[in-house]
Amino acid sequence: MKTHPARSSLAGFTLVEYLLASAASLLLIGGVYSLVYCANVLTYKNYATNFTGTEAHNTLDQLQGILQTAYSTPVAIDTTGAALSGTLSITGTAAVASGLAPVVSGSTAVITGTGPGIKFYRYVGGPYIVTIPSGGLAGTATSGTIELDNSAQPAPPVPQANDLLLINTTVVPTSFQTRATVSGTTTVISTNGSKVKYAVSFTPPMKDVNGTATSPIPYQTDNQGIAITCSASLLRPTAFIIVTNGVNKELRMFDSYTTDSSGKVVLTGSNYTTLTRAIDTGTSTLSQFGIATLGGQTFVGLVLRIRSTDYDNYLANKQFDGFCTYMGFNSFIALKSKP
Repeated sequence: MKTHPARSSLAGFTLVEYLLASAASLLLIGGVYSLVYCANVLTYKNYATNFTGTEAHNTLDQLQGILQTAYSTPVAIDTTGAALSGTLSITGTAAVASGLAPVVSGSTAVITGTGPGIKFYRYVGGPYIVTIPSGGLAGTATSGTIELDNSAQPAPPVPQANDLLLINTTVVPTSFQTRATVSGTTTVISTNGSKVKYAVSFTPPMKDVNGTATSPIPYQTDNQGIAITCSASLLRPTAFIIVTNGVNKELRMFDSYTTDSSGKVVLTGSNYTTLTRAIDTGTSTLSQFGIATLGGQTFVGLVLRIRSTDYDNYLANKQFDGFCTYMGFNSFIALKSKP
């Protein structure tokens, strides 16, 4: 029986076959690279969008939470910290264009002093018990005595400089409130269990709700001859302002701000908290506050344009402008109290 010899050429490939295999491999590698590249770009664009959305929601939540404690009607301020004045009545499309009024056809909103910031007093704690001396508490008094109960949840904070002690005084037959500005010195006098008595220094004169210097708070007793004390609440001056910081802008909160001799909010120094560094107006000039009155109710109008910059370096020259990482919101925040 005859057998055929083994052919050594059966295990080999021709040059054409090698070239075809190489071309197919290159196409496959190119396709995989393109897929990975696109997936990376889309991933980081989605990250940027998600970060922007999270930043916007967190910022709005913080603003709403703090504005809900507003005790006075907010006042718009400019970039120097000075109060803005002037009232503009807007309706219809003008209201919509402002971004600071509700989008209600035919409605009228009164917008007061739109600007980059606002200032107001917010409620921070209470109640406090104010002791009225036997000779009365003079409107020009530079000190007073208060008591707070640390067992309360949460406990009222210790007054600090620039705070406003709102003393609820009842003088027959009228009731009124006296506002004393804390000048900075608060020291412990005595402690009785959870109750702590403090000596607080004031900057005279004390004023009423209209800013007019008040007469002395008289010493009073009940029908048993026991001295009547007054309750008080603590208010703190607070300001929000949008400031330029590099390319973008940031929203800062000045808690317990100070004022200069002209009454401007002092915006220098480090006495502030940054709520967001992602404000980017883009081609729009809108990023502002405004005070609006609608139906007798006061609102804070807010327009913000936010964009995350965390992935700008990676996304540079990678269809950077082909995907929107901006988020804008126009909010109309109602105040919880009616100052």
